[in-house]
Amino acid sequence: MIDFKAATVAANVPASIPVNGDPIQAVKVSTLPGSGTMPSTIRLQLDLAQDVVYQLQPSDNTLVIALTPDR
Repeated sequence: MIDFKAATVAANVPASIPVNGDPIQAVKVSTLPGSGTMPSTIRLQLDLAQDVVYQLQPSDNTLVIALTPDR
């Protein structure tokens, strides 16, 4: 799971996107409500078929998630 603070999801993005791949089975997006002056947070969840080692590679407005099977 990765949380993005002070973010919003476009109206046409489904809550769950089936991938049925290896290792990603599905991508899920949800909104965690904010409270008071705190804006909402977007949660990105990757449902995996196996254990992986991951590396996050942020660059400007892009986030690359590199997944390698954990052997």
